Amino acid sequence: MRPTTVTVYKVAIYDGVHDDVIISKRYATEDGAKRMNGRLIANTAVVVSVKDLEQGEQWTAKGYLPP
Repeated sequence: MRPTTVTVYKVAIYDGVHDDVIISKRYATEDGAKRMNGRLIANTAVVVSVKDLEQGEQWTAKGYLPP
């Protein structure tokens, strides 16, 4: 049986255009953050429905706001 919820986090990522670390506009799972070459921001953990992730991915759509 597949899980119906997943823990996602805000993710700090490097922005090469501005040569700075920024907060992604997406929330991501731990695996998603690794795939984004990002770093989880630990105190931002939120449990959401797996339906909130983009299909086949380990992150939410840009601008996602958890309930």
